[in-house]
Amino acid sequence: MIVGMGIQIVPAGMADFHQVLSDHSRYWGERDLRSLHLLALVQEFGSTCLVARAEDGIRGYIFGFVTPTPPGTCI
Repeated sequence: MIVGMGIQIVPAGMADFHQVLSDHSRYWGERDLRSLHLLALVQEFGSTCLVARAEDGIRGYIFGFVTPTPPGTCI
């Protein structure tokens, strides 16, 4: 967990994923990008999915994964 300026950066869980979808317009305004948010990323790569949480809710998030291929390597 990383803490700074009243924000905690922690691994994302299933509840965080659903909260982000519920508050989608907070992050993306009128653009509906919910279909690009993949639950499988949180389920399978939870340790690399992060949320920045403050008293007023989730301030930011990243749902993704780190590739096992070393940097600069092409397959």
